[in-house]
Amino acid sequence: MTSTSMSMSFADIERDVARAKKLARVDATRIEGVRAFARAIERATMSSSSSSSFDSSSFKASPASDDDDVAATIGEWMMECAREFAKEYPVERLSATSVERERERCGKSAKMCADAREAYERDGDDARRATGVAAALSAQVEYERLATSERGGEAFAAFARDALERARVACDEATARVAEHHEDYFPSLWNAADARLKCAEHAAEEGDFARASLMYDEMSIAYQRACGFADASRGDDLGGFLYDWGCSLTSAAQFIVLSAHAHAHEDAMRTIDTAVEKLKHAAKFSLGAMEPLNAIGDAYQAKAEIFIARGDAREAGECLLLALSEGFARALKASSLDLDANIGCGEVYLELGRLYVSIGDESSARENFESAWRAYQKAMANTKDDPGTCEERFGVVYNAACAANLAGHRAVALDLIENLIACGGATRDGVDADPDLRSHIQHCSSS
Repeated sequence: MTSTSMSMSFADIERDVARAKKLARVDATRIEGVRAFARAIERATMSSSSSSSFDSSSFKASPASDDDDVAATIGEWMMECAREFAKEYPVERLSATSVERERERCGKSAKMCADAREAYERDGDDARRATGVAAALSAQVEYERLATSERGGEAFAAFARDALERARVACDEATARVAEHHEDYFPSLWNAADARLKCAEHAAEEGDFARASLMYDEMSIAYQRACGFADASRGDDLGGFLYDWGCSLTSAAQFIVLSAHAHAHEDAMRTIDTAVEKLKHAAKFSLGAMEPLNAIGDAYQAKAEIFIARGDAREAGECLLLALSEGFARALKASSLDLDANIGCGEVYLELGRLYVSIGDESSARENFESAWRAYQKAMANTKDDPGTCEERFGVVYNAACAANLAGHRAVALDLIENLIACGGATRDGVDADPDLRSHIQHCSSS
């Protein structure tokens, strides 16, 4: 095959990718589009590896296209395709095979991310190569976590620890290259902060609190440095940056509580207050976006949990009300069907109901349990938004069963729990041990 015919073939691949993406955006042709996307990427990979006959100058990835641009663009395609593979479509009712199907989908996504990393490693642009490698490694860890049945096992833990550390190092290499060429520091420092967050969260999961603390500290420094280089007039995404920063601080606050040092609760609450401040600014920069509002709700929920642990029901209740008024309820005013906002409202009302039970106000408790159940009904009826992983869906259904049971809808709660157990999302021993379910569910099932 001549260089000309190969270059034409690669230009055709670029057009095939565009057509596949268009198909994937339409519900009726989504599966066909994702499969076509994967086939086009496979052809692109084969073409680019045939260096003796591949002429990258015909590839329209950028005005100054060359082999480096081809490698980077193939890597980007692979990452995008991995995200599409991981999604279930059409979204089906949870069943006994849901987890297995998810593992299969995410296994394909993990493999695609590994291939993306190899593509990025062929990129001659040092900063872009390092950034791409870091993104591919981080995504591969998340997909492998969902693909393996032994996500708590030593083999996965070792793989995740190594991959996330390599991603952190790659981000630092990208930052160094940017500094050498006096380029925009902001995105590379933002990536460096995110890489440290992932390392910190994994270390905390493993119980390595010393490393987690170090990574959270370095994360905060990276965010602060990145903020100094942010420039809205240059087109920097300040809303997205502040959103990530706020969410990362909420994560850090939850870790501080786990660390259980002498002033852990006070330090964690100060960190959450800072998180809320960042998220409120993010909402101002990203008008109409649901994510910052829902994250504000999450932050106030985290603060309420600290007060609950301290036995302060009044302060906990105030934080939960703020989670609604400044977070989830505000999001629902903008979009009444927003999935995360409805789930957040369900969680808050459920916890408020428990607090009212603890102080003997049964009437207010029942009212909040009923509100929680209505919110969960709206969430479970949502077929438009991505429902998340099986584990996340199991959690929503379980909490919905708790809300329904506590609100007096015991037959509905029993049906939800029986279906959840059949799907592998709960165990009978776990249900029997849960005071939100135990007595009423048992009574209903025996009647």
